[in-house]
Amino acid sequence: MKIEELIGIPYKHCGRDLTGLDCYGLVKFCYDKFLGIILPEYTEYTEEWYKTKDGVLEKKLNEFSKLWTKIEVPEKWDIITFNHGTKNIMNHCALYIGDDKVIHTYKDTPVGICRLTHPYWNSKVKNIMRYVPCL
Repeated sequence: MKIEELIGIPYKHCGRDLTGLDCYGLVKFCYDKFLGIILPEYTEYTEEWYKTKDGVLEKKLNEFSKLWTKIEVPEKWDIITFNHGTKNIMNHCALYIGDDKVIHTYKDTPVGICRLTHPYWNSKVKNIMRYVPCL
């Protein structure tokens, strides 16, 4: 299977297989299928929040954050997190597949590929995260 074969799989809230995926489900599926890495279960819809030093509400990422470190320049298999709302929070993620492209699915939109430098997506980037295996 090639990663491009995932294009068109329907969005499904908390979806974790080929019948439907959400954004993290897509990342989790790709890490398992293509890298042999089983990521912990995590959904972006947790209700755990905390305030940053400047008082901004941030979503608590729990185990997810322990496995990833922030970086500046993405490489293949890194996660790009996005903020689609008015609050400064991560509420979407995509998988960087190289050549300025990410694969993702979001709110009733099937899996697709887009350019990270597209003005819309580029303006929504919150973090670039790299997987750090536990030692």
